[in-house]
Amino acid sequence: MIKHLLLISSFCISLSACAQDTDNQAKIIPKPTPTPLSLESGMKGENWRKIEPENIVVITTKYGDILIELNPEFAPGHVARFQDMVKARAYNGKEFYRVIDGFVAQGGIDAEDKKWPPLEIEHEQPLLEADQIQLLDNDDLFAEKVGFLNGFPVGFDAEKKWLLHCPGMLAMARDSDPNTGGTDFYITLDAQRYLDRNMTVFGRVISGMQYVQKLQRGDKNIEGGVIQSPNKGDEMISVKLASELPENQQPNYEVMRTETAGFMNSINSKRVRSDPFFFNTPPQVVDVCDVEVPTELVDF
Repeated sequence: MIKHLLLISSFCISLSACAQDTDNQAKIIPKPTPTPLSLESGMKGENWRKIEPENIVVITTKYGDILIELNPEFAPGHVARFQDMVKARAYNGKEFYRVIDGFVAQGGIDAEDKKWPPLEIEHEQPLLEADQIQLLDNDDLFAEKVGFLNGFPVGFDAEKKWLLHCPGMLAMARDSDPNTGGTDFYITLDAQRYLDRNMTVFGRVISGMQYVQKLQRGDKNIEGGVIQSPNKGDEMISVKLASELPENQQPNYEVMRTETAGFMNSINSKRVRSDPFFFNTPPQVVDVCDVEVPTELVDF
């Protein structure tokens, strides 16, 4: 029997002003005055961070390679489990067996495999004074505040922080009990923010999202989108950590530090629509899931 991702009912949270001052809990980066800082690859250095090879997963499909950055800060138990399963080649030859257009692409192993017991959910973490969150200073429907921490979209309040279900996020599937996930995972094809704080999100696609979007679809009205026989889901030909590859084949990715003025400039480019095309000037707001964190493959 294959474990299915729980379809949590949609909900909308009515947000009020935060009752507590989060500035005392975490270092919120103030909005800087826009500067002409270039986002070109030649500007790399202290404004960029290297993704360690052990935190990059390479999923090979017939369409191409999907590369995922894992986030042990938010979900250390799930990241460790995923790394262990990848090293054990548990996903090799398995399928993306449940793919629903505009929702998720889900894959994994036989849920009856007792080698990998369920994990305790890691849906949120304490907000720390050391957290350097780049605040996105406009209202959000699902969280008191949203922003970016170390390249990942986050929501937070006075006490907790959590990763968001923006497009291309990696999370663990589960049953109704929150503590039943641990083997099967999904990648969001579009934003699914109503799932925030209900699932363990532990990574994001950094390359190959176009291949995720090509995966064989199921019918959402038949067994929750599980692909039906005689059709088959697309195979994960191999799943490896980048650190397992020969050193000269390991992909070297760098991510712009999201606490920098350069990253805020990239947000402002979406927030401020000053092009003459806009004869009706749009409001200066931007959705957290519409912000792309600059991530680049650096030559060996």
